[in-house]
Amino acid sequence: MKQIMKAYGDSEHKAQKNVKQRTASRSSYYRSITRKEWGDVHNYDIVIDSSAGVEKSVDMIMNMIADK
Repeated sequence: MKQIMKAYGDSEHKAQKNVKQRTASRSSYYRSITRKEWGDVHNYDIVIDSSAGVEKSVDMIMNMIADK
């Protein structure tokens, strides 16, 4: 949320509202194209919890690539 607030200059309330609207829009589009549910873990090969920050997320991805 902090990244969105910083990038767009939004208040926390506005950032949360925008995330909710974008998620609903993406979900609808994804469902119309794939006929699958947005967010269903069975539809993904990898899921990264980016709340740890960009650097840690990159480290996790790079470690997974190195392990293959």
